[in-house]
Amino acid sequence: MKSVYVYLLSITLILSFGANCFGEELVQGKVIGTTQDKLGIAMGEEAIINLGRNNSVIKGDIFEIIASKDIELTGAIGKCAVIKTYDTTSICKIIKSKVEIEKGNIVSCKKVLYSNDQLYPLIFKVLDKLVEPYAPNKEITVYIYNFFDDKNNVTEFSEKLKKEMKNVYAQKNRIKLIGDETDRGIFAFPDQYSYEELIKFMEDYMRKDSIDVLITGTYKTNNENIELTIYHVDKNWEDLKFVFSISSKDYGESLSKVTVPYKQLARQEAVCNLSYKPFYYVPRKDEKKDVVLYESEKNPFIEYDITKSDFNIISPLDFKLKVDNSTVKFDGRSEYKIALPIGTHTISASFKRGFYYNDSLVYTSNSELKKDILLSIDKTDDVNIEIYINPVFGKENINFKIYKRIERDKKVLKPIIQSATEKPIEVYKD
Repeated sequence: MKSVYVYLLSITLILSFGANCFGEELVQGKVIGTTQDKLGIAMGEEAIINLGRNNSVIKGDIFEIIASKDIELTGAIGKCAVIKTYDTTSICKIIKSKVEIEKGNIVSCKKVLYSNDQLYPLIFKVLDKLVEPYAPNKEITVYIYNFFDDKNNVTEFSEKLKKEMKNVYAQKNRIKLIGDETDRGIFAFPDQYSYEELIKFMEDYMRKDSIDVLITGTYKTNNENIELTIYHVDKNWEDLKFVFSISSKDYGESLSKVTVPYKQLARQEAVCNLSYKPFYYVPRKDEKKDVVLYESEKNPFIEYDITKSDFNIISPLDFKLKVDNSTVKFDGRSEYKIALPIGTHTISASFKRGFYYNDSLVYTSNSELKKDILLSIDKTDDVNIEIYINPVFGKENINFKIYKRIERDKKVLKPIIQSATEKPIEVYKD
């Protein structure tokens, strides 16, 4: 299970844009320096601009660069892509230029438009953390799921928050939003799963639908405040949890007016715990000749290569596991949890033999050993699937052991708590 980082944030400020937020406006800044302190900056080099997170700049934003004398902004002389952001500045890599870029040149892009002063700061905070681990040129597929009250209902406030978040995210070119047709009822049965299992199920759906990040959340009202928790589940990186406190006075009945009531559905999936069990074999000296003959299949060239390698260990190599044509990536772990719906599933395992001298790989088998099984699931009970991989010749090389769990282990999630204090954000962004 990936670590979950928690951000405790109190948002009580009201931002002012100064202009009409619903017109198309530009945010403008300047090139104030270079990372190498040069007078002129060429293609591929980095400029420092005086716009940062406080101006809604995120990693991956593209700025047009205009000559400092061109106050009418009639034509761009280049473009730069933001590769790192700070509160008031950013580092922007030159990706296109007609002439050398100089200090004092103007940088410009569209300003982010929003309609809710109180919700925007927290939406931007989540967005800024979302893009942080990804390369600046990476398009990120995001699914913004529902937000729920403390009784698992969707309310008018839930829909307002979701609509505002989708509107802001859609204005960033590198964010690709997935529509609501992706909804698989992820929160249909939260009471029947542990938090850890729920995250795993989310990640499984995300892999099927090619989603990088899923965002959802819950809220409850407390006196005059809304305690809002936003979950950011990332298929590729660490999961995040944000806790915000905002004023409830502007939202009135929308906080309690239910638009989609919670309805618990029957659980239709089984939790399958996959375990990879490799066996490492040390052949005796009198066995090595037979091993070479088996592996070479009387091919003198292969026989010569293996004999020359002087191996002393045979190990499984390039182990692959597929469930219904979806690859399971253990990523160095020996266990993996997956949700499988009731029905019949195909599980395929394969590996090659690796010949080692101590810890050095000296020869890899040309042949790949494979085995497929059909798994029939008729109940939602948890299932253990152990895959035993044995490289020994003449033995069963791939063996599946399947059994139901008798007792469920109760796991406690211990997130790393990080506190952060928000400063007023002055927003001007593209």
